[in-house]
Amino acid sequence: MNKQDVLNQIMNVGIVPVVRIADGGQVLDAADALIAGGISIMEVTMSSTRPFEIIKNLKARYGDKLLVGLGSVLNEKVAEKGIDAGAEFIVSPIFDESVLKVAQKHEIASILGSLTPTEIQRAFSAGTDVVKVFPATKFGPGYFKDILAPMPHLKLTPTGGVDLTNVAEFLRNGAVCVGVGTALLKIDLIANSKWEDLADLARQYCAEVVKGRA
Repeated sequence: MNKQDVLNQIMNVGIVPVVRIADGGQVLDAADALIAGGISIMEVTMSSTRPFEIIKNLKARYGDKLLVGLGSVLNEKVAEKGIDAGAEFIVSPIFDESVLKVAQKHEIASILGSLTPTEIQRAFSAGTDVVKVFPATKFGPGYFKDILAPMPHLKLTPTGGVDLTNVAEFLRNGAVCVGVGTALLKIDLIANSKWEDLADLARQYCAEVVKGRA
């Protein structure tokens, strides 16, 4: 899958689950549930236990059925290791040019963080594919509309505080997709292996994407 195919899938699905799960086996079970619920994407963060091993296991098990990225990437060494493990996109809460250059070298999709209009435009101009606005809920969905009014060329995604109550609103205000953490991958559902409940929750998020794009 090339970079544009990866970006298309991310934007089509509209939800990027942010994974911070210690148990590698539970990550596989969670992936099964997400796929069953209509979300074929996972962002495995560096705060996960053995993230590179998890990425390798996910790609070995699912292949093209699941798009897997590495999140919380803060430097080029981590970016390289993630791509070597099989990551198909790189996510960071910050904009680091060295991380972007690694992604560009390997023709991997980049979702790098910024917050202010100047930072966002700078990241986009440097070549970031989608700019991650973080922490998004500190400003709210209306901030996206305000940013995009004078700069409609930008591709933005919110992360931080995104949940079922605001997914549709972020999309209505111009976000191309949203990143969702424990509001989707709920700690209690995972701890108690409630995989069908997780699949149902994934379906609810997909329904909100449809509402937001209607």
